[in-house]
Amino acid sequence: MKITMIIRELLIMFSFIFTLSTLFALLTGAHLTNSSIASIGIFSFILSIGCWIFYIDRIVDFLGVGIVQFIYILFVFLTFVCSNYIFAWRVPILIMGVAFVVMIISFFIGKWILFSISMKLTQQMNKRLKKKFHSK
Repeated sequence: MKITMIIRELLIMFSFIFTLSTLFALLTGAHLTNSSIASIGIFSFILSIGCWIFYIDRIVDFLGVGIVQFIYILFVFLTFVCSNYIFAWRVPILIMGVAFVVMIISFFIGKWILFSISMKLTQQMNKRLKKKFHSK
């Protein structure tokens, strides 16, 4: 895969995670300040960097896609717990559990979005290849 495609997908993931994290903070009644937005940005950046594990083909081939996804979900939860204590978000355990469930659901929604985008790109490439080979 080209590096530009990887960076583009990671930016899509970052914006999705950042938006979802900010909305979750607003829905829980958090008073967002510059420092809390910065901490959410750092949290989202770390999670999007964690997506690199999916682009290391040797790890995915060795462990399998399901195990790599499980590792990433654990990474998401551990990042959330660490961010909770580092940035002093003071999130109760019940809300952390709900947030973890929301993160898992949003992970699969984001994955579905990326899959649908890649399917559309594949279909467009197949149409171009068919036109190219039919014209010859």
